[in-house]
Amino acid sequence: MEYGRVVMNFRAHDDSVSCLLWLQKEQLLFSGGSDGVVRAWGEVGRTGRVLRGLEAEFDHDGKITCIAYRRRRHELDIITGTSDGEVFIWNYTTKELVNKLSIYPSGVTGVCFVLSAERIVTSSEEGDITVTDLSVMHSVYHKRLPCAARSLCGDGRAALWVGGAGALRLWNMLAVTQDSELHVHDEAINSIYFDASSNTLVTASDDKTIKIWKLTKCS
Repeated sequence: MEYGRVVMNFRAHDDSVSCLLWLQKEQLLFSGGSDGVVRAWGEVGRTGRVLRGLEAEFDHDGKITCIAYRRRRHELDIITGTSDGEVFIWNYTTKELVNKLSIYPSGVTGVCFVLSAERIVTSSEEGDITVTDLSVMHSVYHKRLPCAARSLCGDGRAALWVGGAGALRLWNMLAVTQDSELHVHDEAINSIYFDASSNTLVTASDDKTIKIWKLTKCS
């Protein structure tokens, strides 16, 4: 990033790469593809070694649309959403499927954790926002937005950002209310990333731009 230079590229999937997840602690890169496969890569960045860096592979029926994770004591779970409206929970340590939920009739566009490691928020192509309690595998909240929710991202606590047709919505999940809505792109926002260490938000859009936002507290 310092020099704007590509240092490595490799073929990771048989179809387009649809989503990525980087875990700094484990030094793992997860890639999801339209081929219905999620792959975990180690040794990323070590020249000439990436083709031997495949650590795990998880197969799905539908196209992979989003990836998230959670840590439970010494366990690492990978959560994936698909174009079939399903959410899969994989135990990365054992490489086994823990559970599968059919949440939407349309594709899942985003998944993240809010408030606790037992509650996930998902969004759909139809504009649905759903909170699911994983301890009971049941939906505890549902809301349909006026337009499609193309992406979402949480800070792990109460803040949730939802991207749609150029608009970025901030939700307070404690009160389950929308705090603000800003038009930040000319076209749909298809990816959002929050970095806690720098308190910044990154948005990527179909308008071919990536924007980095510094978050500040409202007075």
